[in-house]
Amino acid sequence: MTLLRLALFASLGPMANYACAEGQIDLKPYVMGAYTYDDNVFRLASKDQARLILGNEAMSDRMAFAEAGINANFRISRQTVLAQLGVNKTKFDRFGFLDNEGNNKKLAWNWVLGNHLGGELSISETKAMGGFNEIRNPLLNMRTTQVKRASINWDFHPSWRLHLSHTETDLTNGLETYRRLDRSDEANEGGLLFKTSEGNSIDLTAKQTDTNYPARDSFSALVFGNKHQQRELGVNVTWHATGKMIFNGRLGSVERTYAELSQRNSKDWTGQLNVTWQPTEKTSLIAGASHDSYAIDDLAATYVQSEKLTFMPIWKPTSKLGLQGNLVYENRSYQGDPGFVLGGGPQREETQKTAALTLSYDPYEKIKTQLTAQKIKRDGNVAGYVYETNSIMANVRVDF
Repeated sequence: MTLLRLALFASLGPMANYACAEGQIDLKPYVMGAYTYDDNVFRLASKDQARLILGNEAMSDRMAFAEAGINANFRISRQTVLAQLGVNKTKFDRFGFLDNEGNNKKLAWNWVLGNHLGGELSISETKAMGGFNEIRNPLLNMRTTQVKRASINWDFHPSWRLHLSHTETDLTNGLETYRRLDRSDEANEGGLLFKTSEGNSIDLTAKQTDTNYPARDSFSALVFGNKHQQRELGVNVTWHATGKMIFNGRLGSVERTYAELSQRNSKDWTGQLNVTWQPTEKTSLIAGASHDSYAIDDLAATYVQSEKLTFMPIWKPTSKLGLQGNLVYENRSYQGDPGFVLGGGPQREETQKTAALTLSYDPYEKIKTQLTAQKIKRDGNVAGYVYETNSIMANVRVDF
């Protein structure tokens, strides 16, 4: 049964929630809406660049977003089947050519076998507008992402778990001019987790991801290659130091090899440390630092080294009211030059600063509202990629 048929079946009033000897179906419809003002929709560097790309200096816009959906939960004994369906629509006041309709859907089976085996079989799909942080073209490009996942967890001891997963991800761009960015990822991951009764844990993981770009033309294939493989090894640690302080850490290595362009092969270390401190029942402070390496397609680079600092204060004076800040400082270095001149420009080096403040108010258990103000400033040595943007967004969600 497709997700759409399940949603239509579930909407039949008398059958919306029933229990029988076989199990139970829980249906939870929802609606949500948002209104956003952004003073630099296309992430342009200046008014001069806006005149060149847009034909005028107008860089800001107001956007209205609405979504309706339903979540279905079906239980048979210890087995659980989840179905989700949401459809949304976005309208722009000035840039009407960006008006779009998207959706998200998921079907999952959380399976259990005996007392020690369990896992997930799922498929999900999301259709949404592509962003403009890296691409400055003022065009509507709807991107479809499909994820298939199978996992198994074996609790062979009260404190030990062996976990394995296989994930296939397909990303498809709607516009023909972006088809060279279509990609397929096939990832296999395994790990061994040790967890204590106090919540402390150590997780050793190994992951291999094979990436293929099925729609690249001859030039893109020459510059970037059609496929690459990424191998990761890591250890994740969680430590409850006290009743009010938790440390979460990750340390590992990542290696990429390119089938056609061995000169772009790379190897780097990755790490992250987050500290959560709750001095009072109403106040929390979260601080973090990380060093990461991830793939990107750029004429003079194939991966990015990222060093990031984060700070997030949270204050919740009442059960209905909350205030959360978010500060992020990130340095990016674009690496992996193929060894021959392509663009003739410098290697990209960037610094991005983000500051956000969110006020949340939940007047009722099933009604949640938020108001968020955010500022992003990116500086770098390549003029076409620097920008500054300010935005404010109000949103509300109602669950039934």
